[in-house]
Amino acid sequence: MNKMVERVQVKELLPSAFEQFKSALATFVDDLNLVHGPGLQKSPFEEPAPYNTYSLTQIPNYMKEGDFYAQLEEVEQVVVSCMDKRAAHSVWEQTDIGKGKTLFLSVAGGPVQNKKRLAAMEKIAYFLAAFDNIKKVVLIGNEHLCGAVQHFLGDKRKIMKRLIADGAGIWIDAFGDDKVFAKLAVINEAGQTVRLEEVDVKKSKIKPLSIESLL
Repeated sequence: MNKMVERVQVKELLPSAFEQFKSALATFVDDLNLVHGPGLQKSPFEEPAPYNTYSLTQIPNYMKEGDFYAQLEEVEQVVVSCMDKRAAHSVWEQTDIGKGKTLFLSVAGGPVQNKKRLAAMEKIAYFLAAFDNIKKVVLIGNEHLCGAVQHFLGDKRKIMKRLIADGAGIWIDAFGDDKVFAKLAVINEAGQTVRLEEVDVKKSKIKPLSIESLL
Protein backbone atom coordinates (compact mmCIF):
# COMPACT_ATOMS: atom_id res chain seq x y z
CA MET A 1 0.00 0.00 0.00
CA ASN A 2 1.29 3.43 -0.89
CA LYS A 3 1.92 5.91 1.92
CA MET A 4 -1.60 7.16 1.88
CA VAL A 5 -0.99 9.83 2.34
CA GLU A 6 1.34 12.40 3.12
CA ARG A 7 0.65 12.76 6.80
CA VAL A 8 -2.73 14.35 6.14
CA GLN A 9 -5.16 15.67 8.69
CA VAL A 10 -8.21 13.65 9.69
CA LYS A 11 -10.62 15.76 7.66
CA GLU A 12 -8.55 15.23 4.50
CA LEU A 13 -8.58 11.44 4.58
CA LEU A 14 -10.26 9.59 1.74
CA PRO A 15 -13.76 8.38 2.67
CA SER A 16 -12.71 4.78 2.11
CA ALA A 17 -9.70 4.91 4.41
CA PHE A 18 -11.55 3.84 7.55
CA GLU A 19 -13.17 0.88 5.81
CA GLN A 20 -9.78 -0.21 4.48
CA PHE A 21 -8.38 -0.03 8.00
CA LYS A 22 -11.30 -2.06 9.40
CA SER A 23 -10.87 -4.65 6.66
CA ALA A 24 -7.15 -4.99 7.40
CA LEU A 25 -7.81 -5.40 11.12
CA ALA A 26 -10.50 -7.99 10.36
CA THR A 27 -7.72 -10.21 8.96
CA PHE A 28 -7.08 -11.13 12.59
CA VAL A 29 -10.73 -11.63 13.61
CA ASP A 30 -10.42 -15.41 14.08
CA ASP A 31 -7.28 -15.26 16.24
CA LEU A 32 -9.08 -16.37 19.37
CA ASN A 33 -9.61 -19.71 17.60
CA LEU A 34 -5.83 -20.26 17.67
CA VAL A 35 -5.70 -20.42 21.45
CA HIS A 36 -7.21 -22.51 24.22
CA GLY A 37 -8.78 -20.38 26.90
CA PRO A 38 -11.16 -17.49 27.48
CA GLY A 39 -10.86 -14.45 25.25
CA LEU A 40 -12.54 -11.11 24.60
CA GLN A 41 -12.68 -8.71 21.67
CA LYS A 42 -11.77 -5.16 22.61
CA SER A 43 -11.83 -1.80 20.88
CA PRO A 44 -8.35 -0.35 20.19
CA PHE A 45 -9.23 2.45 22.61
CA GLU A 46 -10.28 0.13 25.46
CA GLU A 47 -8.34 -1.38 28.32
CA PRO A 48 -7.37 -4.95 27.31
CA ALA A 49 -8.90 -8.01 28.93
CA PRO A 50 -7.62 -8.86 32.45
CA TYR A 51 -4.84 -11.31 33.26
CA ASN A 52 -5.52 -14.89 32.13
CA THR A 53 -7.89 -13.78 29.36
CA TYR A 54 -6.82 -13.36 25.73
CA SER A 55 -7.48 -9.88 24.38
CA LEU A 56 -8.14 -9.41 20.65
CA THR A 57 -8.46 -5.96 19.11
CA GLN A 58 -11.26 -5.38 16.62
CA ILE A 59 -13.49 -2.46 15.66
CA PRO A 60 -16.83 -2.99 17.45
CA ASN A 61 -19.96 -3.02 15.29
CA TYR A 62 -21.35 -0.08 17.22
CA MET A 63 -18.34 2.15 16.49
CA LYS A 64 -19.05 4.53 13.62
CA GLU A 65 -16.42 6.21 11.50
CA GLY A 66 -16.91 9.62 13.09
CA ASP A 67 -16.61 8.19 16.59
CA PHE A 68 -13.42 6.37 15.63
CA TYR A 69 -11.78 9.50 14.24
CA ALA A 70 -12.89 11.57 17.24
CA GLN A 71 -11.07 9.17 19.57
CA LEU A 72 -8.09 8.79 17.26
CA GLU A 73 -7.48 12.55 17.34
CA GLU A 74 -6.46 12.19 21.00
CA VAL A 75 -4.03 9.31 20.41
CA GLU A 76 -0.31 9.99 20.79
CA GLN A 77 1.08 6.47 20.57
CA VAL A 78 0.29 3.07 19.05
CA VAL A 79 1.13 -0.13 20.91
CA VAL A 80 1.17 -3.41 18.97
CA SER A 81 1.19 -6.44 21.25
CA CYS A 82 0.57 -10.16 21.21
CA MET A 83 -2.84 -10.97 22.68
CA ASP A 84 -1.21 -13.37 25.18
CA LYS A 85 -3.50 -13.90 28.19
CA ARG A 86 -0.61 -13.31 30.59
CA ALA A 87 0.91 -10.31 28.87
CA ALA A 88 -1.61 -8.08 27.08
CA HIS A 89 -3.06 -6.27 30.08
CA SER A 90 0.30 -5.85 31.81
CA VAL A 91 1.81 -4.50 28.60
CA TRP A 92 -1.01 -1.97 28.39
CA GLU A 93 -0.45 -0.91 32.01
CA GLN A 94 3.25 -0.35 31.38
CA THR A 95 2.91 1.45 28.05
CA ASP A 96 -0.28 3.49 28.51
CA ILE A 97 0.41 7.24 28.63
CA GLY A 98 -2.94 8.50 29.79
CA LYS A 99 -6.64 8.23 29.16
CA GLY A 100 -7.41 8.15 25.44
CA LYS A 101 -3.80 8.69 24.36
CA THR A 102 -2.92 5.08 23.46
CA LEU A 103 -4.29 3.00 20.60
CA PHE A 104 -3.72 -0.63 21.59
CA LEU A 105 -3.56 -3.29 18.87
CA SER A 106 -3.55 -6.77 20.35
CA VAL A 107 -3.57 -9.73 17.92
CA ALA A 108 -2.01 -13.19 17.85
CA GLY A 109 1.71 -12.69 17.32
CA GLY A 110 1.64 -8.91 17.71
CA PRO A 111 4.35 -7.53 15.40
CA VAL A 112 5.45 -11.06 14.46
CA GLN A 113 3.40 -12.25 11.50
CA ASN A 114 3.58 -14.41 8.40
CA LYS A 115 3.65 -12.74 4.99
CA LYS A 116 -0.11 -12.62 4.41
CA ARG A 117 -0.88 -11.17 7.82
CA LEU A 118 2.07 -8.80 7.61
CA ALA A 119 0.49 -7.30 4.48
CA ALA A 120 -2.62 -6.48 6.54
CA MET A 121 -0.46 -5.03 9.31
CA GLU A 122 1.29 -2.89 6.74
CA LYS A 123 -2.04 -1.35 5.70
CA ILE A 124 -2.79 -0.62 9.33
CA ALA A 125 0.62 0.99 9.83
CA TYR A 126 0.33 3.32 6.84
CA PHE A 127 -3.23 4.27 7.76
CA LEU A 128 -2.14 5.30 11.25
CA ALA A 129 0.98 7.03 9.94
CA ALA A 130 -1.32 9.56 8.28
CA PHE A 131 -2.04 11.15 11.65
CA ASP A 132 0.47 13.72 12.86
CA ASN A 133 -0.74 13.45 16.43
CA ILE A 134 0.73 9.91 16.70
CA LYS A 135 4.30 10.42 17.88
CA LYS A 136 5.41 6.93 18.85
CA VAL A 137 4.92 3.25 17.98
CA VAL A 138 5.82 0.53 20.50
CA LEU A 139 6.04 -3.08 19.27
CA ILE A 140 5.82 -5.83 21.90
CA GLY A 141 6.77 -9.47 21.34
CA ASN A 142 6.92 -12.18 23.99
CA GLU A 143 10.30 -13.50 25.11
CA HIS A 144 9.25 -17.04 24.28
CA LEU A 145 7.92 -18.39 21.03
CA CYS A 146 4.31 -17.29 21.39
CA GLY A 147 1.36 -19.53 20.59
CA ALA A 148 0.67 -17.87 17.25
CA VAL A 149 4.23 -18.38 16.05
CA GLN A 150 4.21 -22.00 17.21
CA HIS A 151 1.06 -22.37 15.12
CA PHE A 152 2.81 -20.88 12.07
CA LEU A 153 6.14 -22.71 12.50
CA GLY A 154 5.34 -25.90 14.38
CA ASP A 155 8.44 -25.70 16.58
CA LYS A 156 9.81 -23.89 19.63
CA ARG A 157 12.95 -22.17 18.38
CA LYS A 158 13.72 -19.09 20.41
CA ILE A 159 14.01 -16.57 17.60
CA MET A 160 11.59 -13.91 18.74
CA LYS A 161 13.99 -10.97 18.56
CA ARG A 162 14.78 -11.61 14.90
CA LEU A 163 11.10 -12.13 14.11
CA ILE A 164 10.21 -8.89 15.86
CA ALA A 165 12.88 -7.09 13.85
CA ASP A 166 11.29 -8.43 10.67
CA GLY A 167 7.83 -7.25 11.70
CA ALA A 168 9.17 -3.86 12.75
CA GLY A 169 10.26 -3.05 9.21
CA ILE A 170 6.80 -2.01 7.98
CA TRP A 171 6.27 0.28 10.97
CA ILE A 172 9.66 1.92 10.48
CA ASP A 173 8.85 2.46 6.80
CA ALA A 174 5.50 4.01 7.69
CA PHE A 175 6.44 6.14 10.70
CA GLY A 176 10.17 6.69 10.34
CA ASP A 177 13.10 5.32 12.28
CA ASP A 178 12.83 7.71 15.22
CA LYS A 179 9.23 6.88 16.20
CA VAL A 180 9.38 3.08 16.38
CA PHE A 181 10.51 1.11 19.42
CA ALA A 182 10.33 -2.60 20.25
CA LYS A 183 10.34 -4.62 23.46
CA LEU A 184 10.25 -8.19 24.70
CA ALA A 185 7.61 -9.14 27.22
CA VAL A 186 9.42 -11.34 29.76
CA ILE A 187 6.71 -13.28 31.57
CA ASN A 188 6.98 -14.51 35.14
CA GLU A 189 4.05 -16.91 35.39
CA ALA A 190 4.60 -17.70 39.05
CA GLY A 191 4.36 -14.05 40.00
CA GLN A 192 1.91 -13.18 37.25
CA THR A 193 4.15 -10.29 36.20
CA VAL A 194 5.59 -9.05 32.92
CA ARG A 195 8.87 -7.17 32.53
CA LEU A 196 9.55 -5.27 29.31
CA GLU A 197 13.05 -5.30 27.81
CA GLU A 198 14.19 -3.05 24.98
CA VAL A 199 14.94 -4.61 21.58
CA ASP A 200 16.94 -2.48 19.16
CA VAL A 201 15.30 -2.96 15.78
CA LYS A 202 16.75 0.14 14.13
CA LYS A 203 20.53 -0.11 14.48
CA SER A 204 20.75 -3.58 15.90
CA LYS A 205 23.03 -6.40 14.85
CA ILE A 206 19.97 -8.64 14.95
CA LYS A 207 19.28 -9.87 11.45
CA PRO A 208 15.53 -9.82 10.65
CA LEU A 209 14.06 -13.26 10.14
CA SER A 210 10.73 -13.92 8.44
CA ILE A 211 8.40 -16.75 9.35
CA GLU A 212 8.44 -17.90 5.72
CA SER A 213 12.20 -18.37 5.79
CA LEU A 214 11.74 -20.99 8.50
CA LEU A 215 9.01 -22.98 6.82
